[in-house]
Amino acid sequence: SAPIAGALVTITQFGSTIAQVSSDASGIYYSGAIVAGSYNVSASATNYSTYTTTGQSVTSGANTTLNFQLGTAAAFINVTSGVSTIEANYSQTTVSAFVTDPFHAPVSGAQVNFELASGTGTVATTFGTTDAAGYAHATYTSSNTVGANSVSATTDALTNSVSINTVDTIAPSIVSVSTNSSPVGAGAAYLIKVNATDVVGVTSVSTIVNGV
Repeated sequence: SAPIAGALVTITQFGSTIAQVSSDASGIYYSGAIVAGSYNVSASATNYSTYTTTGQSVTSGANTTLNFQLGTAAAFINVTSGVSTIEANYSQTTVSAFVTDPFHAPVSGAQVNFELASGTGTVATTFGTTDAAGYAHATYTSSNTVGANSVSATTDALTNSVSINTVDTIAPSIVSVSTNSSPVGAGAAYLIKVNATDVVGVTSVSTIVNGV
């Protein structure tokens, strides 16, 4: 990884700042002489996440080396749902959070907390850490109550949410109708196949009607 110039390194003890220095062009910092003891040390830089280590021991008469590897900070979080409307009575849909950095590149390894922000139902996290593509996932399960619901996702100080409506029944939409062939003679039957689809899947219905 490339060195970070201008990273701010802060050394504290018992809540007081002992030293605060910046890294040079090579990413190197020097605190100067401090007394032996145990310290908390943090490093931060613009567009990067802050890293903190606690209980760092400093020994008298010896140099202490502490290296930091700062990850790219999350700057945006977008939350989506597999569908915007589902049936009540324990139907499910996937909720996804997409986390990106200030340059709109995916952030991997970010911890995302999903929770029910409003309404009813339950939220169960399936993948709470963003993958290489920047995504984390949860499952929303509806209750037996009809209405508007909202699921939120939070990482660091970033929060966003998605709305999911629950209804009694989702009417299927007819997407195709076909017959087997022309009937032979009066009173012969058509075989009509109707493909209807809803948010859950596809239902095929076949029926027989008399020809003319």
